[in-house]
Amino acid sequence: MRDKQLNRRNLLKAAAVAGGGLAGRVGLPVLASAQQTGQAGAGGAGGERRLNEREVLEKARERLYPTCRVCPVCDGVACSGESGGIGGAGTGMSFQNNFTALQRVRLVMRTVHAVTKADPSTTIFGHKISLPVVCAPMGPVATRFGKGMTQQEWFDALVGGCVAAGTLGAVGDNLTYPIEDVKRNLGVIQQYEGRALYNSKPLPNATILKWLPQIEAAGPAWISIDVDSGPKSVA
Repeated sequence: MRDKQLNRRNLLKAAAVAGGGLAGRVGLPVLASAQQTGQAGAGGAGGERRLNEREVLEKARERLYPTCRVCPVCDGVACSGESGGIGGAGTGMSFQNNFTALQRVRLVMRTVHAVTKADPSTTIFGHKISLPVVCAPMGPVATRFGKGMTQQEWFDALVGGCVAAGTLGAVGDNLTYPIEDVKRNLGVIQQYEGRALYNSKPLPNATILKWLPQIEAAGPAWISIDVDSGPKSVA
């Protein structure tokens, strides 16, 4: 029993790294179509087939460049200082340090064990997900992409891809907190039946409390408020 638990623990750690990297690389518009096509593989309904990773990355570069270069390794180096989009603010070192820290979590092979079927699923806040990775809250950065994506397309790809992978998506607001964005984001959560979390900037309590009943009514997996942008949010 102890061997089985240890193997699962190692597997979960590895899943967090692998899943995080995968989400960063293929969490793209094509995943929305993957959700629509369901589990059909090549030769499925209507003759549709799944895109392979190379095709996903090529299409991603077409849609996301220059805001995101779809690097082979998403380590925050190429986009450092390009805040307001995908990259980290300032020097971008927080992004890069987080990437470096995750590399210390590794899968240790064990050939003799009692595990018959690997299961990286876990439950967080009452939601069972396929692996211990959820989407990071992202605001409406889609309008800054080269070929352009509507905000709806951005969140459909982001949340739809996560839901198709069996985990949770996320939507976020921006600093101005306009009513249009709030309603649009809540609509995405409802569209995916609450399989997404809602993140708010730390604005004055009166602003957040004004919208809290409607946010709760949309049924997000949970509500979060980021604290690292607190000073500039309330300025």
